[in-house]
Amino acid sequence: MFKQILVGVDGSESALKAVTLAAQLCAAHDARLLLVHVVQLSAIADQVLKMSATEHLKENPQTILEKLSQDVLNQAQAKAVEAGAAEDHIETVSKDGDQARQLIKVAKDSNADLVVLGTRGRGRMEGLLLGSVSQKIAALAPCPCLIAR
Repeated sequence: MFKQILVGVDGSESALKAVTLAAQLCAAHDARLLLVHVVQLSAIADQVLKMSATEHLKENPQTILEKLSQDVLNQAQAKAVEAGAAEDHIETVSKDGDQARQLIKVAKDSNADLVVLGTRGRGRMEGLLLGSVSQKIAALAPCPCLIAR
């Protein structure tokens, strides 16, 4: 049924739940798993630049953010393997830009059959509201979406 399952990851507990669910589906369907992390370099580069100056880091902000993105992807990949996905069926991608737009673009470009995302609760309504990225992707994705709780 599924050949290519995409999961948006950001290092959060919610995203790791989505990875676990997607990995189980991949194992059951012998599907490929595409783990995608989107970082908004322009939005946080200034903060990282200030931090690197304060901490006297020699690496430029983009290198630091790329390493952080790779750490998020490595954590997600380890979780996916732990949950049953075949390591040789997992691909990781790091993108820069708007999270929802980039995830939708990767879903289209990779011919994803399913997008799996975590939710994000807010305040007293926790568990009832989706995060804005999850909402946008669920509304605009080119394929079915599964929201993991």
